[in-house]
Amino acid sequence: MTMNAKPPLLEVRNMTVSYGHRPILRAVDLTLAAGQLLGIVGPSGAGKSTLLKAILSLIPMESGQVLMHGRPLGRPRGRIAYLPQRGNIDWDFPATALDVVLMGRYRHVGWLRRPGPEDVALARRILERVGMAPFADRQIGRLSGGQQQRVFLARALVQETELIILDEPFVGVDAASEKVIWDILDELRASGRALLMVNHDLSVVERYDILMFLNGHVVAKGPPEEVFTPENLRRLYGTRVITIDETVGLP
Repeated sequence: MTMNAKPPLLEVRNMTVSYGHRPILRAVDLTLAAGQLLGIVGPSGAGKSTLLKAILSLIPMESGQVLMHGRPLGRPRGRIAYLPQRGNIDWDFPATALDVVLMGRYRHVGWLRRPGPEDVALARRILERVGMAPFADRQIGRLSGGQQQRVFLARALVQETELIILDEPFVGVDAASEKVIWDILDELRASGRALLMVNHDLSVVERYDILMFLNGHVVAKGPPEEVFTPENLRRLYGTRVITIDETVGLP
């Protein structure tokens, strides 16, 4: 980086994470600028969710550094919005869709204060944006998988952060909801937001600005057209990858 160059929005340097004595991630580096979408792909157990949680300080790093705008991030404290995996959410919790979205405003209003009329109005506008305004008063467990993901995306949007981290946002999502989510992600990139996403779907890699293959370490990283090759897929998945007529796919 030159003296006058602007530091990246997010930078991970030499991150290593272990559970007990077992290393999960080894010397992981990544850089993400405003307006970029970085997609992380890898097999089960590759450390994809671990990487996201370590960036968010939800789990400790053994070594390494996370920087935001060139400065150590520490605990994000509302600087990053996070959409977790659906399996990590208690869908029986007695909260409506509107309640869930308003949870994203506590960074702005404080945990000891109730959201004001402006916060409620913003939450309703964002529910409208994700197509969930008619379901604002419905308990989250009574929504479909796609509707639930739209609500949690709305919770991330209402936080008004520069960076949004998404962990498998399309699992259990119907085609209509998938389109809505992709449309919003494209709008966010165009507005200068940075997006870091774990996604197992190899058919959408061309949507990413940066593609990272991760399997405990960075197997490959860069523009999708350079990373998504038969050789890199073999390195990532091993013998489970096949090629047919120069088309790469997973059986």
